[in-house]
Amino acid sequence: MRSLLSGLGASPSQADDERRETAALISDAAALLASNPQIPEDPQMVRLLADLWVDYVLLATAVADAERAREASEQASREDAAAEPLKVAFMNVGPKTDGGWTEGHWHGAELMMKENK
Repeated sequence: MRSLLSGLGASPSQADDERRETAALISDAAALLASNPQIPEDPQMVRLLADLWVDYVLLATAVADAERAREASEQASREDAAAEPLKVAFMNVGPKTDGGWTEGHWHGAELMMKENK
């Protein structure tokens, strides 16, 4: 099985950290796969499965990173919103005492202003 792992790891001369990390993931996955008796002793099959494994790991990592970034962004937005007073504008299409929609909106605006002082 060791022969299956040859050529799957990172070259010592690689300087790119991402490539070394990915190659290390592939090597780790290949080692786990190579020790499984149900997987054929075919280097191409092991490499294919290791690549798929790494793709899933990288995808899961990206999703987790995106979720953390989203949460941080939402927290920053909440902090920004709490730091600044809420500004709202109303435009009436008629007199505020029209007995209809405009008056209803005006009463809602007054209530909102009273509640947010």
